[in-house]
Amino acid sequence: MIVVTGYLTIAPEHRATAEEAIATLVPLTEAEDGCLTYRYSADLLLPERINIVEQWESEEAMTVHMGAAHFAEFMTAIGPCIGGDVSVVRHDVASSTSSSEAGAPRAPRPRARPPARSSASSARAACAAPSRPPRRPPWRARWAATWVAAGA
Repeated sequence: MIVVTGYLTIAPEHRATAEEAIATLVPLTEAEDGCLTYRYSADLLLPERINIVEQWESEEAMTVHMGAAHFAEFMTAIGPCIGGDVSVVRHDVASSTSSSEAGAPRAPRPRARPPARSSASSARAACAAPSRPPRRPPWRARWAATWVAAGA
């Protein structure tokens, strides 16, 4: 399997044009043989950044995609929208396991929030970091060992 990760930095004045080009590209690409995942998503911390995640069954499937007319049209449309860094990294993956398959615990149900307080210091205290670090799920160690063993 091939995984592609990365991001595009979009000039704010071209954001709508970029989103339109992406909205056209994604469904056409997801319909291609060998495409497992194809996502462009807004970055929550950097508003000018759009993150990319792709998964392909094979080199052949990705090569066909790169030569597709809709991808060429996307590249032509997105070019003028770029307003900064672009990063695209290919990862060749021998195997993968989802956290649920590895026995990771499910996320706990959210607890009821206490009623809002009026003072700013009370609000800061309510948002403060927990007093102890979160417990590391056992699957994280296996996951990290798998990446190290794979040479990632």
